[in-house]
Amino acid sequence: MRIPIPEVSEIEQPVLETLKKWFSDRDPTPTYRAMSLTPMVVERFLQLRESVMNHGRVERGIKEMIAVRVSLLNNCNPCLTSHMRKLRNIFGESTVQKVSGFPDSDVSEKERAILNFVDTAVNNRGEVDDETFNHLTGYFQPEEIVEIVEVICLYMYLNMFNKALDIRE
Repeated sequence: MRIPIPEVSEIEQPVLETLKKWFSDRDPTPTYRAMSLTPMVVERFLQLRESVMNHGRVERGIKEMIAVRVSLLNNCNPCLTSHMRKLRNIFGESTVQKVSGFPDSDVSEKERAILNFVDTAVNNRGEVDDETFNHLTGYFQPEEIVEIVEVICLYMYLNMFNKALDIRE
C-alpha cells in the first residue's frame, strides 16, 4: 500500500458509524478505510454505490457479473475477490467460471451482449462501437443500459482507486 490505511479505531466517529452500517457484520475493507481519509467522499460514494448496485431495473446478479468482469479486466484483486463471492452466491460457480472465461466460455446471447459491451467499454476507455452497442439494445431498454454503464463506471473508479494506492486485500 502506498499510503497508511487507517485502522478501524483511527476512523473519525461519524464516518465509522456510516461504514459500520454498510459493513454490518465485519470491519470495513482497506479500500473503504482508505476512503475514510476523505469523509464527505466516502459517505457520498457509499450512497452512490447503494443506488447503483441495489436499485433499478437490472437484476443484481447481472450487476455482479459486470463488477466481476470489470475487476478481472483491470486486475483488481480486492474487487474481484469480493464480487466473485457475491456472484457465486447468486448464480453459482458455473456463472463465475463463464464470466472469468469469457469470450471462450459458453454464455447465452444476452450474457454475450453484456460481457462484450463491458470488455469493449473497459478496454477502450468508454468508447463502444455501434455493433457492440446495438447488440446490447437487443436485450436492454435505454434505462437499463444507463444502469449497466453506471456499474462499469463504479467499478472502474474502485479498481483505479485500489490500483493507484496499491491496495491488494
